Amino acid sequence: MGNTHAPYTKAEKDAVLARLLPPASESVAVVSNETGISIPTLKKWLEDAQAETLREEGDGAKLSVDQKFQVVLETAMLDEYALEEYAREHGLCAQNIKEWIQNARFSNNSGASTLEKYKEAKAGKKETEKQAKALKQELANLKKDIDAKNKMIAEQEAIINLQKKIWNLNS
Repeated sequence: MGNTHAPYTKAEKDAVLARLLPPASESVAVVSNETGISIPTLKKWLEDAQAETLREEGDGAKLSVDQKFQVVLETAMLDEYALEEYAREHGLCAQNIKEWIQNARFSNNSGASTLEKYKEAKAGKKETEKQAKALKQELANLKKDIDAKNKMIAEQEAIINLQKKIWNLNS
């Protein structure tokens, strides 16, 4: 059977949570190594405490929609550990961030995630920039051609004028 431990006292749990939650925001692994409390237990305590804080304070409630979207963009590709680190550093609940990411992914009726649309838009922007660069180059080449043709026309007019003067002199 598994190794069991007598329940931790509220004081022990509160002391450990004070280390895990902001402003201290120590990593779960470090606290586990120092206290001997298993990582799954610490993660469960942290999750419960964050859920309680969310109920009490409305984690993320002070963030605007744009700020939440920025958090989603910054965290959508992070793994679980990196997401939790990000949440601790920014005083946010990792579970809320996960929900924001899910909401962003499924907010469209088309089924395409916001992140996918962002990537598509970014790729489209790069393609548009390439096309704009090609058009600028084509415009520069056309201007060169026009200048060369104008120069040839001017030379032809000069030749015609000289021929007229020679004709007038001979007549």
